[in-house]
Amino acid sequence: MNTETAKARAEELIRHESAAYRDKCEPFFSYLEKKQGEWNGAQFKAFREFFLYHAWFSEIAVGKILSAAYRHLDFDAVHAVSRHARAFAGADYANAAILNSTISTLNRHGELVFKVAPCAMDFQPKSFHGNSDMEKFVAAQSWCFDNLNYRIALGAYYAQCFAPSQELEKFFNSFLAPYTECYAGVADFHLVEVCFIQKSTVLGDYCRDTLWPVVPKHCFNQKNLNDVVMGVRLLLKAQSDLWLGLHQKLVSWGGPSGASGNPPQPTISPEKILQN
Repeated sequence: MNTETAKARAEELIRHESAAYRDKCEPFFSYLEKKQGEWNGAQFKAFREFFLYHAWFSEIAVGKILSAAYRHLDFDAVHAVSRHARAFAGADYANAAILNSTISTLNRHGELVFKVAPCAMDFQPKSFHGNSDMEKFVAAQSWCFDNLNYRIALGAYYAQCFAPSQELEKFFNSFLAPYTECYAGVADFHLVEVCFIQKSTVLGDYCRDTLWPVVPKHCFNQKNLNDVVMGVRLLLKAQSDLWLGLHQKLVSWGGPSGASGNPPQPTISPEKILQN
């Protein structure tokens, strides 16, 4: 299978996986659009927790795929992933690391808009507090990126980059954009916009121009292609399950019991959820 054939087949199959992912997540993102600007403190805290943990473990995955690329002497991927790693370290964002700036942005937004205390994220599994949705996402993500099959890991990494590039603006429009009046002025809120919208643009350009050309080079036959697509499929499934879990929490915490910023007690135990 030559590179052009591999590229065409990979594009077709990944487009199919991406469409299936969007269809599965459609109820969640439709809900975000419907609820724009109508959130309470408990709902915002749920979003913040899911979003920041997702961002943190995505950053860990960048390091894992970079290490795997070195082990496989895939220097095209090393170059591509290194560019992503530099962005996380802050080189592309005025020396402010992406994760740290996102934590600061969401914490400040929570204080200004919802009067909720900043979160102290220690990013350890013990801090999930029984969040089975996040536990399952981290387990699936680890399986992909720790996989000895490099093509599975590469496919998962590509999926991890292109999906958020299409979703960051939706989160921004629902949880942040409607509350501009809570900020001191346009310039003040612009810092929030940069954190989400610029990141979305950078990720989109990165996937298209830097990362995508690397992927088909590893597809010498149909099995190679299937491995890449499997990585895409598994990561997107884990991520869609995560967002649907958040969807359930946002809906359940939308009533009077969530108005104070304190979530209601769960009606089902994490152990029971993990059995499903």
